[in-house]
Amino acid sequence: MIWQGGFYVRHPAQGPWQLHLELQSHEPTNAVFLNGHFLGYLPVKDWTYSWLSASFPVPDYLLQERYNELTIRSGHTAPQLQSPVFTWDDVLLRGVFLERVGSYPTGSANPATK
Repeated sequence: MIWQGGFYVRHPAQGPWQLHLELQSHEPTNAVFLNGHFLGYLPVKDWTYSWLSASFPVPDYLLQERYNELTIRSGHTAPQLQSPVFTWDDVLLRGVFLERVGSYPTGSANPATK
C-alpha cells in the first residue's frame, strides 16, 4: 500500500531541511520516501493509539524547485494479525510539514519563503 502527497518548495538549495509528522503505525517496515529517495522507517508505536512524532533530515539536494512527492509505503502486518483479505498495516498521518533547519539573524527573513 502506498500513500503519496505532493508539495512545492521555493529555493530548496537553501537548506538543510527537516520533515516532521505525527503518526500511528504498528509495523517496523513502514517506510518514508521523498522524490523516490528513502528517508527512513516510521517509528513503531504501542497499541494505545496515541500519536507519535517523527522527524527525518532532508538534504537539500533531494528537494526540487518543481513538484516534490512524499511517499509512505506501508509494510505487511505481522502474520498472526493478517486476515485473508488484508495484509497491510494501517498508517495514520497528521501534521505533516517540511521545515528549513537553522536560524536567521534578527530582522532577516527566511530566504526559502521569498
